[in-house]
Amino acid sequence: MFRKMRRFNLLGIGGSGMLPLAILMRQAGFDIQGSDQSLCEEKRETLSTNRIRVVSNNVDANLTDIDCLVISPAIPSHHPIVRRAKRLQLPVIHRSQALATLLEGRQTICIAGSHGKSTTVGMLIHILSEAGLPFGYMIGASTSAMPSARWNTDGSPFILEACEAHGSLHDWQPSQVVLTNIDNEHVAHYGG
Repeated sequence: MFRKMRRFNLLGIGGSGMLPLAILMRQAGFDIQGSDQSLCEEKRETLSTNRIRVVSNNVDANLTDIDCLVISPAIPSHHPIVRRAKRLQLPVIHRSQALATLLEGRQTICIAGSHGKSTTVGMLIHILSEAGLPFGYMIGASTSAMPSARWNTDGSPFILEACEAHGSLHDWQPSQVVLTNIDNEHVAHYGG
């Protein structure tokens, strides 16, 4: 899907899954911009450092010169920017679909579970770093010790903090899965 697209707008770019996705897509060579109603200065700096443009929440600013709109699960289908993109016949995809497409053909290790995903991803990052192995990763937790995402080379393994909310797990095709635990979460989506 992405092979013919170069310019993406991420709506809700400051979210815990969207900001790392923006970084990954930029590092993979795509032109990325985005907007968010509540973007703190720290996240603005992170985006700027990664050469990702932040645009206003104006409909036209979000849809000018883009090939695709990527939306956070927090963005409803009736959002004015989403509705306008559909009227303009721009592709509108969810964050998990964009990430799945980006990771196609790459050995992906998904860390899933109710608790301990970020900690487990952090441990794997440390182990692979100490071993001197190439890898990429995406982690949802904020930490000053490491960036939230790193693309690295297409041939290296990719470690993904796989959030189960909103049915995201259905979009990914991991090579391996680490399931930390299971709890009665996200009952609004999966049932109780």
